[in-house]
Amino acid sequence: MKKALIAIDLIGLYMKKEGFLDRADIKVLTAASNNAFLKTHEKEKVDLIVTRLVMHGSITSEKLFELIRQNDELKKVSIIMVCEDTPEHRERSKKCKVNEVFFKPVDIDLLHEKMCRLLNVAPRQAYREVLHIVDIEGKFGDRAFFGHGENISANGMLIKTEDIFTTGDQIFFSFFLPGGIRVRVRGEIVRLIKQAPALHVCRYGVRFIDLPEQEKAAIEMYVKKK
Repeated sequence: MKKALIAIDLIGLYMKKEGFLDRADIKVLTAASNNAFLKTHEKEKVDLIVTRLVMHGSITSEKLFELIRQNDELKKVSIIMVCEDTPEHRERSKKCKVNEVFFKPVDIDLLHEKMCRLLNVAPRQAYREVLHIVDIEGKFGDRAFFGHGENISANGMLIKTEDIFTTGDQIFFSFFLPGGIRVRVRGEIVRLIKQAPALHVCRYGVRFIDLPEQEKAAIEMYVKKK
């Protein structure tokens, strides 16, 4: 079993896609400070650390990874760091000598691919299927919107609409799966795919929030059949 030690605030931001944390072949540990990172790694000898440049604690990230790289028992760990895209953070991240640096906004798909590669585990199959285009109707606050769904999994779907959203917006929407099953769900915009201005549409990756079990089972059955 591989061990991943991840900054606790990054769990909520980047680790929900495709049940990455539920894998039986990965043990996930968390830390809220650089001191906790060092203490946990000393105890667990983890295979991968995923952290931010700026963390709580009495030691800086530069010092943390200097201590790790100088210790024969700790230095074999792979490290991924998330930073702001500023000259200061770019310069500081170079001093940490990590394996991969991700500047915000983070490409979640690429982040998970790098995690799998550094852990030397196979990426989990996406279990996401292309939909025969379905119509979507929904609300964002007091505003109604309409769009189309283009692919789906039990975790979320890709939608296309002329309405404008930003990452983090929460929407409520409903649609019918092929076969007539209606799904009503709340979702969060987690990714924006910009289209050519002339098309007047955008694609958004939406993460389902508290998808009811009945609807979840229906989606999983649809994907399995496909």
